[in-house]
Amino acid sequence: FIARQINFNGFYYELSLRGGQNRIDSSSNDFMDSAGRPQYSAYNAKARVFNGHIRIGKQLNLNKRNLLDVYAFYFYTHQGSFGADLTTGEHYNFEKSNVSRFRIGYRLTTQISKVSRLYTGLAYQYDKNSGIGATYVKSTESLNIPATGESGSSGMLELGWQIKPNKHVPWLVDLSTTGFVGHHKGLTAKLKFEKEF
Repeated sequence: FIARQINFNGFYYELSLRGGQNRIDSSSNDFMDSAGRPQYSAYNAKARVFNGHIRIGKQLNLNKRNLLDVYAFYFYTHQGSFGADLTTGEHYNFEKSNVSRFRIGYRLTTQISKVSRLYTGLAYQYDKNSGIGATYVKSTESLNIPATGESGSSGMLELGWQIKPNKHVPWLVDLSTTGFVGHHKGLTAKLKFEKEF
């Protein structure tokens, strides 16, 4: 479910809710036997998941060519607990997990022709991840494995180019790259095609 409203004064509101199931297929040679030799293990599992987001913002027309979008964004994901039987005979009970993300920032879009535009964005992001703890069970033995979730702050910078659909060009093309510093580090790239009917 996705809903979005844009008001005449430039304020907009956006909401989404999703639900489903994660299918997990894992394999590893990281486990060792009693002699210290690598041991192959694998498992398949399913876990219920739901997530959603809320976004509010305001679009400001700085002039005929430049549009400023100031926004705040909150995203939440919950994955339920699940059990898994490894091919090596062990059983794991994985705990539920929760991930939250808060972002506040802006995007400046500049019209460079009738159909194309450039945009730049800057944002602060905070992630809170509970991680996934587990209980290892084999025969009469059990061992608790603590969750290893990490939380932290990041800075985000995005640069992009976009072709916006109109009566002459039915395609939307969106090409962008985003860089992160802080808790998240690195670069991501996006290429998006969309056709209006």
